[in-house]
Amino acid sequence: MTASLTKATPATIASGATSLVVNVGSGTADKIAWCAIDGDNVAAMSVSDWWTILFSGVTPNGRATLTVAYRANTSDTTCTFSWTNTEGGAGNGGTLADSDFTTTPPEVSSSTGATGTSTAPDPDSISPSWGADDTLAIALAVTDDGRQTFSGFPAGYSNTEYQGGTAAAGATYGYADAAVSGSSEDPGAFTTGFSLRWVAATVAVLTASAGGSEELTVVAVASEATASASIEAAADVTVAATAPEATAAAIIDAASEIAVTATAPEATAAATVDATADVTVAATAPEATASATIDASCEVTIAAVAPEATASATVNTTSEVTISASAPEATATASIDTTSDITITVTAPEASASASIDAAADITVTATAPEATAAATVEAASEISVTAAAPTATASATINAASEVTVTATAPEATAAATLTVGGTNAITVTASAPEAIAAATLDATSEISVTATTPEATAAATVDSTADITVTTTAAEATAAATINATAEVTVAASAPEAIAAATVNVSDTISVTVNATAPEATAAATVAASSESIITATASAATAAATLDLGRVILRLQLVHGAYVPVGAGGALVPVDVEGKLGAQLVKGSS
Repeated sequence: MTASLTKATPATIASGATSLVVNVGSGTADKIAWCAIDGDNVAAMSVSDWWTILFSGVTPNGRATLTVAYRANTSDTTCTFSWTNTEGGAGNGGTLADSDFTTTPPEVSSSTGATGTSTAPDPDSISPSWGADDTLAIALAVTDDGRQTFSGFPAGYSNTEYQGGTAAAGATYGYADAAVSGSSEDPGAFTTGFSLRWVAATVAVLTASAGGSEELTVVAVASEATASASIEAAADVTVAATAPEATAAAIIDAASEIAVTATAPEATAAATVDATADVTVAATAPEATASATIDASCEVTIAAVAPEATASATVNTTSEVTISASAPEATATASIDTTSDITITVTAPEASASASIDAAADITVTATAPEATAAATVEAASEISVTAAAPTATASATINAASEVTVTATAPEATAAATLTVGGTNAITVTASAPEAIAAATLDATSEISVTATTPEATAAATVDSTADITVTTTAAEATAAATINATAEVTVAASAPEAIAAATVNVSDTISVTVNATAPEATAAATVAASSESIITATASAATAAATLDLGRVILRLQLVHGAYVPVGAGGALVPVDVEGKLGAQLVKGSS
């Protein structure tokens, strides 16, 4: 389909003005505007910020001026034309469809246009730089009286319009456009009601789907061959390297679907894409490389599907990014500045998936195969999920700012770890949910931390320098929950399954409350506290053990009644054993007070 223009409502201004606000329509798109004013104002014309004057021409003897301006991909609804002399006139503008001013700006027939004095203003011919492609040709003419009428328009042209000022002191424009495809275009003449001085010009707009083809295939099929494409507009682009050490590359400015593939050992597939709806870059052979640098896209898929293959993306703006490493020792990486949805997955043994993300609403990084690694470094995000879902897999996150962080190890011997440094994090959850899995967090500043081991022999640990609320829990048999805390307001470490262990090592005196609980048979709760205002260590099940070692003097001794006897909850000095119902053992410190 050829580019088309939807005109807005014309605007007029009375004599004595020095500016005219022209309507250009709503929405975000390429837009164009034109203005007809009385007098010679070529040298004095200016337009709104970020708009570009394409043409400004004057009638013979300087009786009226025609000015045309444009702006690419804008949400502006108006364009203001300004000048120094006090004049009157009229203007209008519109929104273009199927154009791409970012890649190919509009062009004009000449710098001065055609001029004359008659009833037949005749725009000069244009030969666009892109040659014979689908083009919207716009014919414009201006006469030097605001009461002029246009009774005829160039033959074959439609979407016609004319508008004058309010009086003889103004100017009148005529407009018409047509879809053309030749290498040059010469519109016919307008017809006016009476003979006056005029200036006229022709503007050409390239259709966005022109400049290429609906389907393009570029293939390198021999060793060390190179296949490359530089494409400004296409519906379907396929670039492939199918022989060892071959290279396939694409530089694409506008396309609806792009596939770049390296299918032979050590082949390389790369894409640099400025605007597209769908991008697929794949490395399908051993040691092949697939990469993409993408500035604007709706959907991006990059995959390494062969051993030791590499898939990577540098994405500046996109709505959805999927990067996968699905073969042994494959690598999938992303460096992303802004996106709403990111998925990075490794599905093969020893594969790696990683993301370095500056801004995103939703990030998922997953390792689903043995010894796979999933990692994320995130500067700003509202939700992050990093998961190790296979035996001995590793999931880790280094996060400087986020509202919600979830790092999970869901397979035996998997490891989930988080390092978070910024106090704006609202919630952090690190979980080991499979046997012998490890969940760990190193946190410098955050408001809430939850580290949990939920299966037998799993380990949950936290090292925290500054936080308001810490919960470390073991909920399965023989699981371990531990916390080493340098500064915090509240710490809870709990063992709630048989033979589970809950322990805390706390070093800082500004800790308000430390609670270590063993609530299941044979569970152990222990605390080593150098300085704390309140320490509570409890064992509430048969054969459970609660122990406290507190090193600093001047700590108040507090006791809690459990099963009819006192349980030590804080002290300082030498160790004294206490027994509750013959089943609960503990050690008290008796020191200086």
